[in-house]
Amino acid sequence: MVSRESVAFAALLTVMLATGFLITNASFYWLGERVAAPTWDGWIANFARWHWPFVRVPLIFAGLVLLVRLLIRRGGVVSSATSTGKDSAAS
Repeated sequence: MVSRESVAFAALLTVMLATGFLITNASFYWLGERVAAPTWDGWIANFARWHWPFVRVPLIFAGLVLLVRLLIRRGGVVSSATSTGKDSAAS
């Protein structure tokens, strides 16, 4: 079962990524002078287009880290590595 701590971490990470994207996307769009005539509709369309790709990749990496952490806490990775080390030391 996933711990409350892991769920809180995932939620906090999602909020932090969304906030970071909001700041970077808004500053790039409004202050970057790459758009000839910036409008709210244009910014919202740009935001909607890039939000999920920007947030998705770090969430995937964090999910993998949480999965490895869960495996280690349950002893799956550690016990198999430990037993392998003991077997090779005995021979």
